[in-house]
Amino acid sequence: MVLMIAATLMSYVLTTAGNLRDPAKHFHIIDRGIGVALYLLFVGLAAHTNRRGVFVVSLGVYMFYYAITAVATALLPTIGTVSAS
Repeated sequence: MVLMIAATLMSYVLTTAGNLRDPAKHFHIIDRGIGVALYLLFVGLAAHTNRRGVFVVSLGVYMFYYAITAVATALLPTIGTVSAS
């Protein structure tokens, strides 16, 4: 799990570096940053705990967040887009 956390952080850093110059991508950077922060909180906690209950709840809450964002993306596909006008 530690390697997955490192890969997620590296992915976010590279995505942010590649999108900083495009103002239309700033929403994506912030949105992804929130997702990565929650990932670090819940998956990081699960990776470093020895208690089974903390592990299950931590991953369960993160999966719930992931499902909610998937539903929101399906229902609101244009959220965060910048119009070209």
